[in-house]
Amino acid sequence: MENNFCNFCKRALTLSDLKQLRGSFICLECLTAAEVAAGVKKENKNKSSAVSCIIPILIVLAGLAVDAEGHVLIGSIGIIVVFVVWWIVAAILDSGASGQMERPEAIKHLKAIYAMFIELPPDWRERRRAVQKRDSSKCRGCGKKFRSEHGFHIHHVIPKAELAGTHDLDNLILLCERCHTRIHPWMG
Repeated sequence: MENNFCNFCKRALTLSDLKQLRGSFICLECLTAAEVAAGVKKENKNKSSAVSCIIPILIVLAGLAVDAEGHVLIGSIGIIVVFVVWWIVAAILDSGASGQMERPEAIKHLKAIYAMFIELPPDWRERRRAVQKRDSSKCRGCGKKFRSEHGFHIHHVIPKAELAGTHDLDNLILLCERCHTRIHPWMG
């Protein structure tokens, strides 16, 4: 089984653990981290699940106190203290790594990764709408105006089969079916 390397974390992994980009690979862990940082996916909360399981027990134990005669008393201050500590610890665990990117930077980073996908990226609809808006809903070939979001084609100026043929907005144009078929006769 041949190993390939993730271009981001440099780990050697099998192809089943990697997503193929143009001329490179990204491991699913790095892709998920980029999606979480950009806010596309929720972070897996496994790291705080152990704390979450122990908290109810700690709250009960902290709230229980025994007086001089051996009677069990419930201490509301103990419950409040443990709850505040748990809340702070959970907030620290949920905040993730301290070196995390700012959200706009993370979104830009994720869009660059998606642009390198060989297949259509998860944000394809968003890219399609952006091209439609940029091209004023007009075919770049003949100028035909589109009245809806349907009926037009998105054409990759540099073909997807080439290394530079990304899903970047600079490489996408709006075409009508007739103009697109002229460029790619096998489509008709």
